[in-house]
Amino acid sequence: MQVAQYFGIDMPQSQLDFVNIPLETDIELYVDPYGLALGADDFSVACTSATRAFFGSVLELIRADRDAEALTLLDGLHEPNDVHLGESRGGLRGRGVGPDQAEGIHGRLKGSMAVRTGFLNDLSDCELLIAGVGRDKISDITINTIRGELIQWTQAQCRLHGIRVQTTASGPVWDPALGRWRIDAVELPTYQGKAIVLVPKNIVRRKLVLDHRTYYRRYVLSFLQEDARRHPSEGLVRALKAPSKKELERRHPCSKDLLYRFSADNPDVLSRYKQDAASRDRPLTDEEISDL
Repeated sequence: MQVAQYFGIDMPQSQLDFVNIPLETDIELYVDPYGLALGADDFSVACTSATRAFFGSVLELIRADRDAEALTLLDGLHEPNDVHLGESRGGLRGRGVGPDQAEGIHGRLKGSMAVRTGFLNDLSDCELLIAGVGRDKISDITINTIRGELIQWTQAQCRLHGIRVQTTASGPVWDPALGRWRIDAVELPTYQGKAIVLVPKNIVRRKLVLDHRTYYRRYVLSFLQEDARRHPSEGLVRALKAPSKKELERRHPCSKDLLYRFSADNPDVLSRYKQDAASRDRPLTDEEISDL
């Protein structure tokens, strides 16, 4: 049962602005903060502002050793079952952010040199630089922090399509002005007594714009390969042939700690990768969403 069918909307995905989510499980799509930041429309700007305000507050508290306050903010993150997006295990939710994971995320950020040195300032960079924080967690954190904007957008869609709503709890809504979470009574569609929050189809992706494996293979190893060719350590014979990527992988196994150290020493390579990744990003087609 998909949301459009449930509410009697006889329209295909191509005629809907929202993802026609299944109501009994999740669809493996993600909301990417880096992708949102590339958008210039009012919705994307508001979402980016909210996400940066939240994550910036967490980082500021961690760097100031105000760990209890940072944990309080992270405790406000919940598995966003209301959007039905992310990794599924046959039912609702996969490895997203739940209250029991706040301490783990805090520990990973707290122990990261990228955080302590101030090199990492954006949630999207966690995919490249923070071990154990990947696309599902990043997407879930983003959805949590933009829930206020998503609720308003959902309400507009309900008015457009005549979807029935009822008063329900909003779930945690990040308030950038107050710097804290709040829960409101809001008008939303529901299914089996649980709120449904719709997500614009143009902001979902199969994977994040930034991907640490792509960065490692195509940019970091390529740079190291060229650097070895230019600066041989074993004389002229070594200069004639750069080491293979497989050889470099053995010497420099992929890890997010390695990617941080490399990026800190070569910020221009990181910047080039981000620019290239952004130029390749595009919204999913209706067919791609429907095929899922």
